[in-house]
Amino acid sequence: MRDWLKIFFFTVSVFAISIFATHSVASNSRGQDLQNIGFVEVHKKVDLRNKASILLGDIAAFKNIAQASQERLAKVFVANAPSVGQSKEYTSLELTQAVRASITKEQNRSQKRLGFKVPYKVAITNVATDKTAFSKSSVKEQIKAELAKSCSQCDFQLKNLQWPAPVLMKKLSRSKSWSLDFPSRAMKGSFALPIRYLNSEHSKRVVWLRGHAHWLQNVPVANRQINIGERISQQDFVWQSRDITLARDGALSKDRIEGAKLRRSLGVGEILWASMIERERAMKYGDIVRVSVKSEGADEDEWQISLNAIAQQSADIGDRVKLLNTKSRKYIIGVVTGPREVEVR
Repeated sequence: MRDWLKIFFFTVSVFAISIFATHSVASNSRGQDLQNIGFVEVHKKVDLRNKASILLGDIAAFKNIAQASQERLAKVFVANAPSVGQSKEYTSLELTQAVRASITKEQNRSQKRLGFKVPYKVAITNVATDKTAFSKSSVKEQIKAELAKSCSQCDFQLKNLQWPAPVLMKKLSRSKSWSLDFPSRAMKGSFALPIRYLNSEHSKRVVWLRGHAHWLQNVPVANRQINIGERISQQDFVWQSRDITLARDGALSKDRIEGAKLRRSLGVGEILWASMIERERAMKYGDIVRVSVKSEGADEDEWQISLNAIAQQSADIGDRVKLLNTKSRKYIIGVVTGPREVEVR
């Protein structure tokens, strides 16, 4: 029994996500319980094929998980891949931190408990083989992997691709060294992407790929008319996959919806963007606030005085605010540290 425990703790670390926390159950009930749990199991050794990024689907097997959930989990960005021909070890902690939020989100979405099993260390090698030869599919794969770095929760569609002329494509297919020169900013909408390669004389050449990158993401969409100033809840929205390519704002996350106040009205079918939520002020003009005055001495000589004051202006956390001392009737200046809380520094 002691040997079995050593092997268990030193070779495999099992991380249960969110509500999966059953440690001590009777064997019969545990067997029945496990049938209702899906597992994402990471392989101990993984060989990639000329990939720029590591996705969860590259390194893990999915067991007892619906196909739709598998497809979403397989696209989760884990880390940047090692250079071609190189290997790197990733710890269970690194991998768990990289995917924990995505697995928890999928668990909530599918209403199915999910477990994450990962070896203590995972060796990943980016293998250089003939499969690294230039092809349209390998280019698309690299582009989508690059886009996933900016939005791991998004799906991407590449449309209206204009490939180099056939004679150049033939030269590219014969090249053993080629790369995509991605811009520093994420590609949204129309793009022109340079493809650099070595020709048969080992001279550097550049050709261009043009196209349009569509970004799709699940966003909250209003299922009823909501008026300006109204408090909202999650029941007011449905989550739908929408094209966010041209969006200048981010969609509001689920944890920020409940109880938020709208700055503008929202029609049925409209997306709830983060900028539509009214920023709650920490205090308003005329509010009675609590003011703290602290000493600047050594630890053993520290002291603090608290008093009430009247806010002379509206302010947010971090703002400097003017206050009126209710007793001395003198003005003081402090920094807002919380709702109706000010500190004089």
